[in-house]
Amino acid sequence: MVDSVGFNDSTWLDPIGHPHTEDLHIVERIRRVDPETLVFNFTFDDPKAYAKPWDGQLAFKLKTDGIMTETIYTISDETEVSTALPERNTYYSNTAESLTPGDRPIT
Repeated sequence: MVDSVGFNDSTWLDPIGHPHTEDLHIVERIRRVDPETLVFNFTFDDPKAYAKPWDGQLAFKLKTDGIMTETIYTISDETEVSTALPERNTYYSNTAESLTPGDRPIT
């Protein structure tokens, strides 16, 4: 379990652009449901941005071939940098996504 607080409000929660404030609290739970699957559950709680907490889930399947890449975004210029990590050939790849906010942002 990962319990995170202390965010600044200069970022978004996701690529869609869901906002957050400095009161954001994220709880993440990662578990292996079988030898080839990781499930990542998360809950976003930000009472200044949303009427109630909301959560989502990502599932990752084991990949035994291919090249793992890493994507890095910087806050200063929002430039995407993609780096291949060729020394690794076994990793988990995202296969399903469910992100649904419980309510619309408070305006």
